[in-house]
Amino acid sequence: MTRPNGLTWTAALMAILNTMGWGLIVAHTKLHMRIGLFILLVVIFGIGYCVVWFYWKGRNWARIVVLLTSILSVVDLISLASPRTKNPIIVFIWGVFGVFLLYWLNTRPVRSFFARGKAQLPDSGKLS
Repeated sequence: MTRPNGLTWTAALMAILNTMGWGLIVAHTKLHMRIGLFILLVVIFGIGYCVVWFYWKGRNWARIVVLLTSILSVVDLISLASPRTKNPIIVFIWGVFGVFLLYWLNTRPVRSFFARGKAQLPDSGKLS
């Protein structure tokens, strides 16, 4: 099955937004950030990059993680009503991108691309 149009672009945009999120968190954190918090952020953003990689490779579990993250991004649009929201532009971009991903990742061609792995796996556990 051919790779859906837009898969590479959406993966690249997720990686860019992940990098921007990392940069904004570090920029808004005081210079004396605790080492434990820094390690936690590195792990969280590292997991994000791993999900993007496996999404780009066509793993369905990564598609599901992206869908769940997209739901959170859409729900986070509520925070735009608060004057205390830092980086409302990034929240808005993630929210709009989340709406797009919720639609696009559930279209038939994209779903079948991600589900192809199950159909193509050899039957390795059974003896005839």
